[in-house]
Amino acid sequence: MNAHDISHKTHVYIDELASLLSISEAEVLAYEKLGAIPPSEPHNLPGETRRRYPRQKALQMWADWESYCEFMDEEDGTNHANH
Repeated sequence: MNAHDISHKTHVYIDELASLLSISEAEVLAYEKLGAIPPSEPHNLPGETRRRYPRQKALQMWADWESYCEFMDEEDGTNHANH
């Protein structure tokens, strides 16, 4: 990975999560509403306004979401990931 290795972090900010999932920050918010990733968690860091997510849970839920979408695509040919 690069100099900003975040693999050891328990939480990631929205921009870091978007990068990990190869999607935009707007898509992170949309998928959060769909339940494909966990809700952001509050934090007490002064001056920090970015949303923060539990890293491992977000990655696991995203993997489950992608598996579900692939299964649904195979079942009926609909691309649910783009809805």
